[in-house]
Amino acid sequence: MANVTIPMLPQAVSLGGDEQLEAVQNGTSVRITVAQLAAVGGPTGPQGGSGPTGPPGAGPTGPAGIAGPTGPASGPTGPTGPVGTGAAGPTGPSGSGPTGPTGAGAAGPTGPTGTGPTGPTGVAGSGSAGPTGPTGPANSQISYVLKAASQSISSNTTLANDNTLTFAIGSVGTYAFEFMIFCVGNTVGTMGISFNVNYSAAFSSLSQCYISSASLPNNAALVQSAVTTSMGSIATVSSVLSTPTAILIKGTLAATATGTLGFSWAQANSVSNSLSVINGSYLTIFAI
Repeated sequence: MANVTIPMLPQAVSLGGDEQLEAVQNGTSVRITVAQLAAVGGPTGPQGGSGPTGPPGAGPTGPAGIAGPTGPASGPTGPTGPVGTGAAGPTGPSGSGPTGPTGAGAAGPTGPTGTGPTGPTGVAGSGSAGPTGPTGPANSQISYVLKAASQSISSNTTLANDNTLTFAIGSVGTYAFEFMIFCVGNTVGTMGISFNVNYSAAFSSLSQCYISSASLPNNAALVQSAVTTSMGSIATVSSVLSTPTAILIKGTLAATATGTLGFSWAQANSVSNSLSVINGSYLTIFAI
């Protein structure tokens, strides 16, 4: 091995313990290892502090590689296939029979126009007009009052106006009236009915008569000619049965003041059974 000076030797990076050194032992040159030398020495000293961190090694960044080409977004559309169409069949013949003849009979001949001679014009009538008839009474329209619901009393002989069969006379004059009364009582007919026609204001005459389907076979007069506000006499039908009894009263009134014409009635004899003037009874009145 050639002799090399120490400065010319390469620098050891680290020591593993088996490196050899030259030494003199007891006057004789020997070789020793680093490990032997370390073992001969004193105790291991404290570990030295860490040396400073060396600067990071940073080489320049290499250039970016070239980007590859972008592929197409979609592939090409394939060709459209042919439309399949079969050949059209032939058109069938149109069915049309011949048109039949129009049926029309021949028009008949027009008959001759008849023209007889015009007759002579008659003589115009020229008689004198007849005299004008008398003027009819005012307010001659007939008025009606219908009793729609029956009315009953019992144990009562005091005359009082019917609750329906009355008529308000609105002007002075003479009037014709008619009361058609239907009444019912008990089965033995012991109570009877008393009645009259009355007027609530002044009049110059009040005349009437009645016809009954009950016990009175003949007309009986109810006549009042004095100036008074009620009829002077009261008529009585002594027997009113459970089957309807009809009483027809007809008369005239010469009113000198406006008032109310009424039909008043009561039991002829006080009986606990009821006496009724029933529905369907009515009053008619008109000016004469």
